[in-house]
Amino acid sequence: MISLLSRVASDPKSLTYNEDTTKLSIILPILQSLGWTIFDPSEVTPEYSAGPGRVDYALRIRDHNKVFLEIKRCDVNLERHQEQLLNYSFQQGVRLAILTNGIVWWFYLPLREGAWEHRKFYSIDLKQRAIDDVAARLISFLSKENVESGKAMENAETVLTSRKRKHEVEKTLPKAWRELTAKPDPTLMEILREKVEQLCGFSPSDEEISQHLKQSTLSRHAPSGKIMLEPSLPTTVTRKPGKIVLEPRKTPLTESVYTLKQLINQDLRRTKPSRLILDGHEIHVKNWASVSTSFVRWLIDQGRLNRGALPIRTFAMGDRYYINSHPVHQNPKLGGVWNAVKGFHVDVNFSAMDHIRNVKCTLEQLGQDHLDVRVAIR
Repeated sequence: MISLLSRVASDPKSLTYNEDTTKLSIILPILQSLGWTIFDPSEVTPEYSAGPGRVDYALRIRDHNKVFLEIKRCDVNLERHQEQLLNYSFQQGVRLAILTNGIVWWFYLPLREGAWEHRKFYSIDLKQRAIDDVAARLISFLSKENVESGKAMENAETVLTSRKRKHEVEKTLPKAWRELTAKPDPTLMEILREKVEQLCGFSPSDEEISQHLKQSTLSRHAPSGKIMLEPSLPTTVTRKPGKIVLEPRKTPLTESVYTLKQLINQDLRRTKPSRLILDGHEIHVKNWASVSTSFVRWLIDQGRLNRGALPIRTFAMGDRYYINSHPVHQNPKLGGVWNAVKGFHVDVNFSAMDHIRNVKCTLEQLGQDHLDVRVAIR
């Protein structure tokens, strides 16, 4: 398995395979290494009839469909095909579905509630992830042993539940902190009182603790969630030839760093980004449009975005593109403000929040939503 995946990941020709070559050179060898009998059509059924259409492969155990796989070329946008695959899977009662071009693998739980994109529980990019990790995940979700025993579904459900839990915790923590500091819990106040007394020998009053907690919260967020500036500092004395001038000291802007998920819950009006942090790599930005252009430039430089993935749709998934090879939308009547980035074109005619949504949606479409992307704003 490891040698097979390493060969696929390191072979530049794999990005040029057509659909049939992808099946023969990548998909079937991987399925075989996962324990499936690829030459037994009762177990690995090609061109399986699923109601109104067909799926490329149905993995079957004792005449029961367990997994549907749909295979596409590397230059095909996978996002366009997920709804059809999940519709077929839903109609046939198949609990696990996979959409892949051989390099990028998207895993779905078709019978779960919610929008199609919310049923995707995991994604793998063979050229970006550690091969050991890729092998472990493929075995976890797709080995015949795990599929037959039901362990694959358990693993998938665990991953999806964990992602939802993480999202809810990240969304709720700021609210919980605001409520705690608005009316401090006696236990929290006592802990602070003891710590202050240990450090300086004096015990603060309840009023002093409450005031401090409120101020520490307000310095970062207004009640509506808007990001605040620090209070103005006193004036400074400036000596100029022949006179002394009192000038207001410039107020430093506080800078806060947020993940994409955290930014979705912020009010970004009247805010300004200062840095884009992509997997630890920092890029200074001057406005929200430059967040998008810097993000796309980084994807290209890192080899994470190529023309085969185009066009990239906006978060709204309509007939408007976020990134395209030419400055035009699917609906040519739609306008846009297109910025050229290394031969690609990015529409930057969006609000601050929509720029963030587009960045997040792009990572999902590329199967790279595991990347750590943060934005510093002030």
